Amino acid sequence: MGTGPFTFDSWNVGQQLELSIYDDYWGDKGQITNTIFRIIDDPQARRQALEAGTIDGYDLVAPADTQSLADAGYNIVSRAPFTILYLGMNQAVPELADPLVRQAISHAIDKQALVDQTLPEGTEVATQFIPEVVDGYNEDITTYDFDPDRARELLTEAGYPDGFEVTFNYPTNVSRPYMPTPEQVFTNLQAQLGDVGITVTPAPAAWSPDYLNQVQGTEDHGLHLLGWTGDYNDTDNFIGVFFGQEKLEFGFDNPELFTALEDARAVSDRDEQTELYQEINEQIAEFNPAVPLAHPAPSLAFAPRVTSYPASPVNDEVFTEIELSE
Repeated sequence: MGTGPFTFDSWNVGQQLELSIYDDYWGDKGQITNTIFRIIDDPQARRQALEAGTIDGYDLVAPADTQSLADAGYNIVSRAPFTILYLGMNQAVPELADPLVRQAISHAIDKQALVDQTLPEGTEVATQFIPEVVDGYNEDITTYDFDPDRARELLTEAGYPDGFEVTFNYPTNVSRPYMPTPEQVFTNLQAQLGDVGITVTPAPAAWSPDYLNQVQGTEDHGLHLLGWTGDYNDTDNFIGVFFGQEKLEFGFDNPELFTALEDARAVSDRDEQTELYQEINEQIAEFNPAVPLAHPAPSLAFAPRVTSYPASPVNDEVFTEIELSE
């Protein structure tokens, strides 16, 4: 609609969207004449559709499928990591309001194992809530390295020598760029937390509207999985979204942090603002409202005839630049 290379044909809501080339487009039209975006929720069903030849490619490949698809001759393309996956901790839950418990949870998690076992190749372990390419990334930030013994010590110090039970909310029937297989991430973290005595009660829910409404709109949740794909390269687009104001998701009120983010947002000098964001990232790390787990690198898979695909970390992908062999 307007002056772009494609024109709208049809939209079957929840199933597929169809576009075709706009004959009067002023620029290079490329090779694609007709495009069908089909919605397939399940990663296995997406793979089967590619192997059956009913689609030419799909996004959010399950990590376990990338190598076997590549070995079978399909083209695997990765987006550069511009995402964050985190484990949220709702401080409306009394145990999670204790800083010692939050530190224990952080020390209980082996992020590298989580990445190796559940997330796509190219994923980077996270130390903070912004990728390294974003201004304000703090090389010297406080971290809580994997240390189960220290986690048990902290739980004992907090008054839970035998651990405790907590609800763990996670979404189902969804793939996100920062979380292609949420059930696998949950299972992995459940085992890691169980090793230090934290027993989680699984609370799965369909992504939309159930999961998002519960985690972001109510106090009725505990530990939970969420994340973000950056819209543009700006620190506030990450940490400002998460921690810029009081939110039911995290259940805390930290006026000092909220004010620091508001003040940094208004600074026009880039170097000065970057330094402020580095300090804020350290402030967040010390407060520890959530565990930054990883910066996943989403994978796409294509039929052999798709020889080039212009992958973008922010999903700004121009279809006139796709190259086909036939």
